[in-house]
Amino acid sequence: MVADASTKKRSIAAASTAGTASMDTSAKRKKSPLADQPQNYYAPSKPMTKEELSAWRKEQRRERNRQSAAASRDKTRVRIEELEGEVARWRHMYDDLRRKMANMERHIEFLSKFHP
Repeated sequence: MVADASTKKRSIAAASTAGTASMDTSAKRKKSPLADQPQNYYAPSKPMTKEELSAWRKEQRRERNRQSAAASRDKTRVRIEELEGEVARWRHMYDDLRRKMANMERHIEFLSKFHP
């Protein structure tokens, strides 16, 4: 009797998902950029006890975290360098415009002497 109830639930669930499956395929879902990448599988190359396996996994996690942190620091460093370059360009442009403005002011002063 329990099998009949679970079978009914499954058939009802299957029927309800069959109706929504056509809706899911018609509505385009955004594909993850990682969808085509293989998933990482972290398993030791030799059999281990539970304690050894736990320690091995912790060490693997620490190593992955170290690599991730280093990549994050590199990315931040590159972004800072880009921003410093942008600041230098803006300062150069600012200095050029200040120089041009000073020249124009001198020119206006010179012209105003002759044409009051």
